[in-house]
Amino acid sequence: PFYGRYKEILNTDDKKFGGTGLINPRAKTSRRKECDERDFSLALRLGAMSVTIFTCTPLPEPVKRIKASTEGQEVVA
Repeated sequence: PFYGRYKEILNTDDKKFGGTGLINPRAKTSRRKECDERDFSLALRLGAMSVTIFTCTPLPEPVKRIKASTEGQEVVA
């Protein structure tokens, strides 16, 4: 629901638990893309009939930078 890095800590679809091995080996950073009325979302690989648990390290929200205005000054939104 917020900006941060998400790391998978448990996935029951891992081969060591008898699953198919459909896991998320790297931490992923959420992106500003609205989903279910929340500002940030994340695309993940999820195995059928599995449970996946993540930890989240919150990050400060990125500042939107708008290109130079007509007066040649940079505007920060």
